[in-house]
Amino acid sequence: MTCDTCHVEIQIGDFPFCPHGRGANTVVADDVPGGFVVENGFDRPTRFDSKSDHQRALAARGLELRVKNAGPDDKIISRWDTVDLDAAKTLLERGPQARREKADRWPLATEPITVTVGGVITSKDL
Repeated sequence: MTCDTCHVEIQIGDFPFCPHGRGANTVVADDVPGGFVVENGFDRPTRFDSKSDHQRALAARGLELRVKNAGPDDKIISRWDTVDLDAAKTLLERGPQARREKADRWPLATEPITVTVGGVITSKDL
């Protein structure tokens, strides 16, 4: 998921508002209770008890996990080697459009606010 404001990739456990970052209470577990069996990348099915053990075993064979587009009908992973010009145009127009929308919402936002220091106002005064 990507933040609409700052366009940072938000990971599981990250704070959902800008500025993003991992919360102090967040723990991303490495262990997999009961383990898991992997058949790809090995001569025979191999069982692992943690994600890091699996990645180390792949690295020892010169392999790594990668995301791959499954073709033109792939609904999950888009092609990263092409450019969607309409999407690029939308991204480029987002800044000026947001400024125009803000100006329309708060037309008096540039006027200064005057604060007068005085006595306490209670509900009786209103």
